[in-house]
Amino acid sequence: MINRITIENLKRIDQGTLLDPTFFTKVEDFVYEIEAEGSPDMAREIFLSVSATLNKSDERAIKKYLPILCALRLISLISVSDNEKKIFLGDNIITLLNQNYVNVKFWLKFVFSAYAAEDETQQDLQKLFVSSLSESSALISEKNIQITTGQVRPLVKNWIYDYNAYVPLNKERSASDETAYINQSPNTKLLTPDQRNLLLKLLRIYDWLRFDVLVPKKIIEDLQEAASERPILTARVNRVEKIETPIPPQPQSAFDQKISQASASAHGLDLEALKHRVEETEIRNQRSEIKDQTTIPKNSITLTPDEIKREVSAPELAAPTGSFSKEIASSQAPRNDRVGVVPPPPAVMKPVAPINASASGLRSLNDIKTIEDLKKITVMFLRQGPLQNQISNIKNQILRLAAANNLLPYYAVVVFEQSPLFQAYLKKGSSKMIDQKSDIDLSQEEFEAIADLRKEIERL
Repeated sequence: MINRITIENLKRIDQGTLLDPTFFTKVEDFVYEIEAEGSPDMAREIFLSVSATLNKSDERAIKKYLPILCALRLISLISVSDNEKKIFLGDNIITLLNQNYVNVKFWLKFVFSAYAAEDETQQDLQKLFVSSLSESSALISEKNIQITTGQVRPLVKNWIYDYNAYVPLNKERSASDETAYINQSPNTKLLTPDQRNLLLKLLRIYDWLRFDVLVPKKIIEDLQEAASERPILTARVNRVEKIETPIPPQPQSAFDQKISQASASAHGLDLEALKHRVEETEIRNQRSEIKDQTTIPKNSITLTPDEIKREVSAPELAAPTGSFSKEIASSQAPRNDRVGVVPPPPAVMKPVAPINASASGLRSLNDIKTIEDLKKITVMFLRQGPLQNQISNIKNQILRLAAANNLLPYYAVVVFEQSPLFQAYLKKGSSKMIDQKSDIDLSQEEFEAIADLRKEIERL
C-alpha cells in the first residue's frame, strides 16, 4: 500500500493499485493540492509520470484517470507549444468541462496573463483557442443535428456553427443570447438536461474567448471570478504529502559556506538571489549618480550672473533660538538610519526641522492611494501596529492597487521594491552575507517578516 505519492513511485504503480479506490482518492487529493498551489511545473511532472504509467494499463484505468490527466495538462498548458495547446483544447474540451478538479476559464486566462505585455502574442493566442473550438470534433450528444448545410453529427464544431447562425456575430454577446439559444433552438431540444448544461458551459467559454478575453477592463474581473469558482480543498487533502525531490549535494566554496550560514533562518528570498539583487541595485544607483552629475534636468531653473551674485551675497536668516531646539530634541521623529540613509555631517550646524511622515506625504499605510505611494513606504510604517498586521496590509495594498490599475501584481511589486523599506531590507541582507555589522535600524524580526513578504509576493 502506497502511503506517500511521489513522482518516482507513480512510475512504478501496478494495474491493481491504479484501480484501487483508496489510491485513486489520494491521487485526486494530490491534484487538488497542485491546483490550489498554482504550480504548472509540478502539474507537468505528475502528468508525465501518470501518462507513462497508464501507457502500460488497460482501457479501464485510462478512462478512470483521463479527467485527472486533462486537469494536469490544463494547469501546465503554458509549458507546451502553440500547436499542442490547440490540439489539446480541441480534443479534450468536453472532458475538461465535465471534470471538477480545475477551473477551465481560470487556467486559460493564466496563459494569456503570461503575455500581458505582448499584445500581438495575446491576439495570436485568442485566434488559436477560438479556432481550436471551432474545429473541434469532440462529441456532445448522440443524435444528429440540423444546420444550414444539412444534417450533421453533434460535434462541438457543428454546435458552434449552429450557434453562430442563430446569434449574429456582429455584436458582443451576453448571457441572455446563450440562454436563448439553449432554450429555443430546435437542435437543443434533442439534448438531456445535463447535455444542455454542458453545451451552455461550452458556449460561454467560446464567447469569452471570442469577445472578452482581451478587453482590458474585464481582465481583473475575469481572474477574480474564475478564482472564486476554483475547486475548494476539502479535509481529504490533509492526507496528501508534498513531493520531495532529492537534490544531490554540491561542493561549496568558503564564501558559499558563509552565505549558507547567514541564511540558516530559512526566511523568504535566499541570500544568493538577494546578493544579485543588491549588486544590481548598487550598479543602478551608480549609473544614476553619474547621470545626475553629467546632465542638467530638462525643467531646471537657470540664473543670470547678476541673479547668482545676488543669491550668494544675501545674508542667511538667523537661526531660531529658545524652546524650538528643545522641541527638536524631544520629537518622536524616526531616525534617518531607519531607512538605510546616513547623512553626511553638515559643514555648519543649523537647526533641523523634525522628520515626520508628512515628508513623504503619508502618515500610515492607510494613506496609500496610488501606485507611486508604494515607493514611499518606510520602516516607520512597520512600527505603527503589530508587525504581521502591517506586513499583511502592505501585501493587500499591492494587490488592491494592481487590480485598480488593471495591472498584474508584478508591476506593483516592482514599484514597492524602490521603497526605503525594501532598500533597507536589501542592505541588511547584504551585510549578513559578508558577515559585517550593519547600522541599518531594522530588527531581525522585521528583516524576516519582509523576507517572508518578499517570498509571498514573488509567487503572485
